[in-house]
Amino acid sequence: MPLRDVTRMPRGPQEGSQTNRYFVDFYRQPVKRLRRLRAKEHTAQVPSELRIEREEKFRKAELPLLYCSPTMELGVDIAQLNAVGLRNVPPTPANYAQRSGRAGRSGQPALVMTYCTAGSPHDQYFFKRPDLMVAGAVSSPRLDLSNEDLIRAHVHAVLLAETKLDLGRSLKELLEMEGEQPTLALQPRVKDALTDATALQRTQQRVRAILAGMKDELDRADWYHEEWLAHMLDQVVEQFERACTRWRDLYLAAVKQREIQNKIIGDASRSHAGQAAGDALAQRCGEPDGAAHCHRQCDAVGLLQLSLLRQRGFLPGYSFPRLPVSAYIPGRKVGLSNKDEYLNRPRFLAISEFGPRSIIYHEGSRYIVNRVILPVDAVSNTGLVTSSAKLCPRCGHLHPVVSGQTDAVCCEQCDALLDTPIHNLMRMHNVSTRRRDRINSDEEERTRMGYEISNTRTTTREATVTASDGTPLLRLTYGQAATIWRMNLGWKWRKNPAIKGSCSTPSGAFGRRTSKTWTTTATIR
Repeated sequence: MPLRDVTRMPRGPQEGSQTNRYFVDFYRQPVKRLRRLRAKEHTAQVPSELRIEREEKFRKAELPLLYCSPTMELGVDIAQLNAVGLRNVPPTPANYAQRSGRAGRSGQPALVMTYCTAGSPHDQYFFKRPDLMVAGAVSSPRLDLSNEDLIRAHVHAVLLAETKLDLGRSLKELLEMEGEQPTLALQPRVKDALTDATALQRTQQRVRAILAGMKDELDRADWYHEEWLAHMLDQVVEQFERACTRWRDLYLAAVKQREIQNKIIGDASRSHAGQAAGDALAQRCGEPDGAAHCHRQCDAVGLLQLSLLRQRGFLPGYSFPRLPVSAYIPGRKVGLSNKDEYLNRPRFLAISEFGPRSIIYHEGSRYIVNRVILPVDAVSNTGLVTSSAKLCPRCGHLHPVVSGQTDAVCCEQCDALLDTPIHNLMRMHNVSTRRRDRINSDEEERTRMGYEISNTRTTTREATVTASDGTPLLRLTYGQAATIWRMNLGWKWRKNPAIKGSCSTPSGAFGRRTSKTWTTTATIR
């Protein structure tokens, strides 16, 4: 009888279990048979030149296995590809057709294997109904023309076209960078261009002509009014400032780290361990521009500033949700290159994939998330800036606790008594990692089990339907726009389930002090 892992299988079958002969034979085969089995990544995080090189090697069968993100479904043609493995069920039949269609070109037979995750309701739904995915109808794309964020981004694009503002290649060309302590404010020429009366007038004329074609949709939107366009253009400088916030945070974090490194170097009494720490920081602070590594990733496609402004929602983009979270990956000495990298994930995925002490596999190496990169406004004189909220046990509605206001006692949606407040909620920010050569079995098991993620919502509205004589008929609770909250409550496999969150020091390092619960939010319209 094979040995049973009591951690993975607490209760084994009474009649025993059979050994899987495939794995028995696999582990007994000579290692030399696996010598030519190599795999590489093909994602948007890989530089363009390296992606092209790997595609060419894959076409020639010099690279037998390629792990791809949706980048491979966007028109990349690999001749004579005969097998595709999907690690999860794609979101829609259209995605399935794109990904599986990479194989079996020109009438050639192909094998497509799809793995359905046990913990995913989406995967399990289509596992029981595979015909809905494999032979499902491809729906036409739909677009909500009354989405305020979408229209605002297009108005910004029209304004930039009218101003003919040169964005340059880096935000250093748009911000005040002079001196040892730069203000990082917008340069006067940028503000003058965005507030130019002639450009604003031309923008209003062009945008009003565009909005006239969607009058019916706008009349049904509760946010639109006649003065909306003029009010929005008055705030364009403020919106542009917000779009630069992430770059500023990365820059200030790098400057702070450089100051710490200089302090360590200037300490004549430092120990050997302190000297090693200072040398490590020096390697990471060798370039004063803290965001340069992130910019180089955009350089590959030639859309440096446009990519940044799209991510921040200032310009139209295809990514949803916006505002991704980045994980800093320290460079490795591979050949002649030793470049640091930033991995990006949508905020709703990053709260688990980039969670505290989580393991990230990248380009054949393992990294562990060991620190959060704190922006300036996330730290106060008393420590990390946190918040509190109450959660309704009946309907799941979230009630943020606002300082200076009386806490809610009953749910504003269902009138149920609220639970005790959840304290130490900290908004998720960009993170930093360090390389780990060895990971023990307990860490692997925690990573496999994942985090306890709580999903909740807020921002709903009420309306009363009345008869012709004004008599109330019914009260309707609806959510045309809702804010979705996701909270990372810590590892599922933790010693004390009553202790929620992860431990973080005031500097952002994950340690053994006060517990913080990571949160991320997104407004869904």
